[in-house]
Amino acid sequence: MNPRARTARRHGKSVASPARAPAGRAPAWLLLLTLLVLTFLAYRPAWHGERLWDDAAHMTRPELQSLDGLRRIWLELGATQQYYPLTHTAFWIQHRLWGDDTLGYHLVNISLHLVTALLLLGILRTLQVKGAFLASAVFALHPVHVESVAWI
Repeated sequence: MNPRARTARRHGKSVASPARAPAGRAPAWLLLLTLLVLTFLAYRPAWHGERLWDDAAHMTRPELQSLDGLRRIWLELGATQQYYPLTHTAFWIQHRLWGDDTLGYHLVNISLHLVTALLLLGILRTLQVKGAFLASAVFALHPVHVESVAWI
C-alpha cells in the first residue's frame, strides 16, 4: 500500500487508484483504439480510390519532383497551382515515398482526420464533457467528412 493510501485509510478516507478510469468511463486506450479502428474501417472504400476533382493539380508535377523542384515550391510564385508551400512540400515528400500510388495519399489524409478526432476526444475528456467519445466518433465518422477525407 502506498503512503498516500495508508494516510487516507488512517483518516477514514478512500483513495481511488490513479491507474483506473473513473466509474462509468472506459479506459483512454480503449477509446483511442476503438476510434482508430472505426475510422479506418469507415473510410476503407477510399483507400484505393482514384484521384478526385483537383487532386491531380495538388500532386507533385514531374518538373517539381527533384530537390530543385522543392526549392521552386517555396521560392517561385506560380510553380504550383496556389502558393501553399507547406502543403506542397508534404505532397512532395509523399511523392518521394510512394510515387503516384493513391493509397499512401489516402492513408495519410485519413490519419490526419483521425488525429483531429483524437484531439477532439482528448479536449472533451479533459473538459469532462459528457458524451466526449460519442461527439468525437460523430466527428470522425459523419458522412459530411467523406468528401474531404477521400480527397488526396
